[in-house]
Amino acid sequence: MRRSLLRFIIVAVAVALMATRCGWVRDPEAPISLPVHDIPGLSEEALSADGHLWESVGLAQWFPKSRTGVFELRLLDSRLFTDSGSIFLHTDADGLTHLAREIRFVQAQSSRVVGMASLGQVASGATEATKAIATSLFDVFKHPIDTMRGMYGGVDSLVDYAKLVAEGKAKISEDIEFFANGYWLNVCTQVAREHGCSYLEFQTLEAQALVEALASRRIAGRATVEILTLFAPVALMRVTRGVEVGGEVARAGGEWRHAQQVARCAEAFSEGARVQKALLRVERFTKIAKSDVCIRTIVGSLIDPAKLGTLTTRPAASGRLHQLMAHLYEHETGKGNISELLEQVAGRNRGIFDAKIDLPQIKKTYQEAKEWGLFDEVGNVERMKRRRSPTIGRGQFKGQAIHVDHIIPWSLAPETRTTFGNLRYLPEKVNLARSNTMDGDMIAKINEYAKSRLLSNERVVELLRPNKT
Repeated sequence: MRRSLLRFIIVAVAVALMATRCGWVRDPEAPISLPVHDIPGLSEEALSADGHLWESVGLAQWFPKSRTGVFELRLLDSRLFTDSGSIFLHTDADGLTHLAREIRFVQAQSSRVVGMASLGQVASGATEATKAIATSLFDVFKHPIDTMRGMYGGVDSLVDYAKLVAEGKAKISEDIEFFANGYWLNVCTQVAREHGCSYLEFQTLEAQALVEALASRRIAGRATVEILTLFAPVALMRVTRGVEVGGEVARAGGEWRHAQQVARCAEAFSEGARVQKALLRVERFTKIAKSDVCIRTIVGSLIDPAKLGTLTTRPAASGRLHQLMAHLYEHETGKGNISELLEQVAGRNRGIFDAKIDLPQIKKTYQEAKEWGLFDEVGNVERMKRRRSPTIGRGQFKGQAIHVDHIIPWSLAPETRTTFGNLRYLPEKVNLARSNTMDGDMIAKINEYAKSRLLSNERVVELLRPNKT
């Protein structure tokens, strides 16, 4: 009897495993391919956007258990969205609503904001704004008596803070840096909220540039005394709670570092609760994306040749590489094996790329990204997921933006523009100096493509002409 029961259990387990592997029983973790408009829980705003504001590149991959999906969307307003034309994102139904509002916000406001910052000036614009806030506060503390005379409210908290400074318990320079960055993020979040958007969840550079232009104007119109009144209670809270500018909080770069600081002192910032909510959403998607099924789906979609072929601008190809590197990093930090993941994706999707060219180049680029410290700051990873360029964290190029370089230049070989085998990272100054110069790396890559017959003999001869620049 016992032997019969044991035999039955073994056979049942074997049948169950075979059924799962052969697809007779669907894996509950596996995604379902759906049109975007069939996604459960989609709002009317997102439904109306599908086909009007964006069109889906292929079907969405929907994960029923987590109620999240992997989406590839092409924005239809090419006049406004020149650098963010193709959006790849892992989000939920609410995330698509946020994106619809973001697009409508840009369409409604871009023509009204004269002198809106160009996309290449977004980061520098934010830096200049926080510097201006910090400078005005430093000037105030140079003339404290005049400032006190001009204030009608907030004097008590300022006096309390001054006592902490005198006792050596507060450092003015660190507190001002903390406040200036937090205040900038708070105003950006406030402006976005007034237009129904979530600043920290923006997917397009255009929306970010627009909000930051509006935020800069708002800050410029506020008196220094008004800003000082806000500074004192925030600085007091930072000191009493031990929120450090350095340490773990500072590991998050850019807006993500500032978001963590604001969240720690949420009561002191008008948008603190909203910032906390956005951070929790981002954290949730990050955890889900680390599952084996989800990461295979994401990486497989990122390197799908049918989708890569739809990319028509250089920023779109660059953004794709940033996203791939960010997800590979999160997979590795979750104890995953990068080589095994890429081999699995390549094995399940034959023809996605040339394994002899693309796989080694992806691995090499990832290794160089680690050596340059692109993942040292948590904020860099979040920026890369949103197709933004990260900042180099180590070595002689520390502080420079990283550029995506086409080894065979973009203008010379259209057929290799969106292949990962032709993409790599270079420091900004190195890439700008290289331009379209014929060098050893370019010649070696042309020969690689020639051996794989991805470039014809005629094209190889043309590309290798001595006068080709």
